[in-house]
Amino acid sequence: MNKLKKIFFILVLSFTNIFLSGSRFFRIKNILFRSIGIRVGDNSKIVGPIKIGTEANLTIGDECWIGRNFCVDGNGKVIIGNCCDIAPEVIVATGSHIVGSKCRRAGKGTSFTTIIEDGCWVGIRSTIVEGSTIGKSCVIGACTLVNKDVNDSLLVAGVPAKIIKKL
Repeated sequence: MNKLKKIFFILVLSFTNIFLSGSRFFRIKNILFRSIGIRVGDNSKIVGPIKIGTEANLTIGDECWIGRNFCVDGNGKVIIGNCCDIAPEVIVATGSHIVGSKCRRAGKGTSFTTIIEDGCWVGIRSTIVEGSTIGKSCVIGACTLVNKDVNDSLLVAGVPAKIIKKL
């Protein structure tokens, strides 16, 4: 992303997060987010503030609810399907490092793609890492660490996530 685009991205995101956060102004926020390259589907509602870097890539499907303080950390890609509900303070970590030498254990950086498929509900303060895919119609319990793929129609919870129930 060139320098001017990055500045525009930061200005629009900052304006939206400071002046438009909360359960209002959804259409205006969606227009502004689209203007900086965040793909937002029809009738999706982003409470805000959201945190996302200039290099990250975010796609949100139709009819979604994204709670306050949603964070995409890293330079990877996040794809959220249709009819998903993301509770407040959810973190999706799209970057990490390969284990390096003993001089510096955080070696070469890596980026991941994380997918949250249609119909999912991700609970408050959950964290999704390592490019995990959450299958269709899943429920991720509050404060859960998702560090591997989750199959369709499961309720998972815990650190790390464990299957609680098939839905």
